[in-house]
Amino acid sequence: MALTAGLGAAPGIAWAVGDQSESAAADDRAIQPLKIPTLTWWLLGIGSLIALGLAFLRVLRTVRSDSCSVVWLVALGAFATVGGGVGLGYRIATARVTGANIGYGIFMIFVGPMLLATLLFAIGALVRAWQLQRRPPFST
Repeated sequence: MALTAGLGAAPGIAWAVGDQSESAAADDRAIQPLKIPTLTWWLLGIGSLIALGLAFLRVLRTVRSDSCSVVWLVALGAFATVGGGVGLGYRIATARVTGANIGYGIFMIFVGPMLLATLLFAIGALVRAWQLQRRPPFST
């Protein structure tokens, strides 16, 4: 569930920040965008944000019923953060603006290492949540 939420956040954030149908005088991009029709972007963006919201609600309900550890919620949030960062990075990389390479370079220098650290944290939280899930209750 946590991995699905993280993967779902990327297209949702890329869609929410803006579509690729804008027109600009300069066609300066760091990376050329994928050739996806606008309607598909809308469906993918809205669907992924709905899936992300449902995943959060399901994990939150499970944690509140004491069926699993709160570490699952931490892992879900961390994976969603990484997915959102990837989606935002895609949108910055494919923006049609003057100086797109500079903006994308700054994003990769400052945000890239933070996303990598968050990804490693999310993997660690997922492993820990899985370990807590497999341990019998009241074990020492």
